[in-house]
Amino acid sequence: PVLYEGQNKVNAYFPKCQWYNFYNGKIIQKNTDSPNTYEIENQFPDPVPVWIRSGSVIHSQNTEKVTRIKQLDDTFQLIFALEPETMSAKGQIMDVLDYMNDETVFNRCVSGNCMLDIEIAQDLSLIHI
Repeated sequence: PVLYEGQNKVNAYFPKCQWYNFYNGKIIQKNTDSPNTYEIENQFPDPVPVWIRSGSVIHSQNTEKVTRIKQLDDTFQLIFALEPETMSAKGQIMDVLDYMNDETVFNRCVSGNCMLDIEIAQDLSLIHI
């Protein structure tokens, strides 16, 4: 975190692997002075920096102009942050038919039936959903 007024850069430690910027997909560059340390810059009013670890799959949903949960639709974007050596990524997403019903979500997850495994490989021949 930035601790001082007027400061917009910080040296941050990340575990060893490749990291991607969530917003633009660019790979963050290591600080040459220290291994696993990266110089992170953020200018107000930029969004809070968010990073994706290589080899991960995450899903997101557009919430622009959404003011109530019932306005959300069932359209999601999958983001694959590929591992550079294997050009693959794995992850899970929640598989619930009715997100608006808390009881349905709770019951499916308690029974262990609410997650889908996702995997993608380099040549896109392996996509498990």
